[in-house]
Amino acid sequence: MITLQDLDLFLIEVDEPSEGKSHGEPHYGGDQDWFRHPFYRRAGCGATTTANITNYLASRGQCEGNCYSCLANVDNTRHWSGFLTHMETVVPHVHPGPLGVLTPDFEKGALDYAKKMGASELRTVALYVHTKPRERPSFDETVAFITKYITDDLPVAWVNYSNGGVANLDNYHWVTIVGIDAQQGEVLIVDNAFMHRVNLKEWLRASTLGGAFVALY
Repeated sequence: MITLQDLDLFLIEVDEPSEGKSHGEPHYGGDQDWFRHPFYRRAGCGATTTANITNYLASRGQCEGNCYSCLANVDNTRHWSGFLTHMETVVPHVHPGPLGVLTPDFEKGALDYAKKMGASELRTVALYVHTKPRERPSFDETVAFITKYITDDLPVAWVNYSNGGVANLDNYHWVTIVGIDAQQGEVLIVDNAFMHRVNLKEWLRASTLGGAFVALY
């Protein structure tokens, strides 16, 4: 398994555990259920993923300006209320529409947010997984794309428009990839306060609607 250099930067302090979590269990990244507005609680996964990524980039010093709008203490922990402030600063830019957040909108929104925060040099690159299986990148091509950016200590956003029945992956949902195990065909993701493995190889085979992978660099 190849991972980002400091996964602890995703740890968030909470007053009450998120759904499915126990007291004292670690929470990784933002939880879209923290949004105050019910619409964003349903459809705020793109903004939450952007918040996870910009938080990591800022914490690692990989973008100019203040990508993380509520910096926390020197122990690199963050309180959920501060992270929520960050999420709610991001969501006007990575704003879900009737079809959620499509990949071009995610890229544009993330760059708009970065520019607002003074990180105008930030760029995006995407690998699309088409609806038609014969037009999709191969497993090896997909692994190579993800591995390149994880090795460069850059999280990768992943949207799937159908999960193909794969465990630990919601339908039509954005998550943050923080590691990859090419031999096992799995990625390690951060999703709504959880960190767990997902079978990438099976998703590429079984997803009926495809999706995309996006890196900010």
